[in-house]
Amino acid sequence: MLLFMPINGPLWRMGLSSIGYEVPIGEFQGFALTLFLFALGGLLIILPDQKLESMA
Repeated sequence: MLLFMPINGPLWRMGLSSIGYEVPIGEFQGFALTLFLFALGGLLIILPDQKLESMA
């Protein structure tokens, strides 16, 4: 979860560009993606034992 904190977005972009990979998304989209991944990680930490009910 700490890796996907929104403040780390520029660090991800700089790290990927230093190895030769240009990120094909803009700054705002990158911020939104890291925010989404951060929130998803928070949910997974808070609710780890939830099971999905099968439809059958």
